[in-house]
Amino acid sequence: MQFSKLTFSVAGASIELAGTYGLNEETLDFHGTLVMQAKLSQTTTGVKSWLLKPVDPFFRKNGQTEVPIKVTGTRDHPQFGLELRRKQKKE
Repeated sequence: MQFSKLTFSVAGASIELAGTYGLNEETLDFHGTLVMQAKLSQTTTGVKSWLLKPVDPFFRKNGQTEVPIKVTGTRDHPQFGLELRRKQKKE
């Protein structure tokens, strides 16, 4: 099953995904973007927050943090992760 645009949001963040769901094998292959009002360094505390401060500007666009993400694996064992090597769309 092909999905061209799946979106959902919670306060301060939204996700847009596109991809496929294999009906027989229940496989997931979705790619998209997490958009947050907060900076990456504000999503954690302590040393991790301090270490993320230098990368904040690389993910900020138009006052929001945009993080390329992927959801792969199977329905029973989904894998969530960053997709840093994905080519960004030019606007």
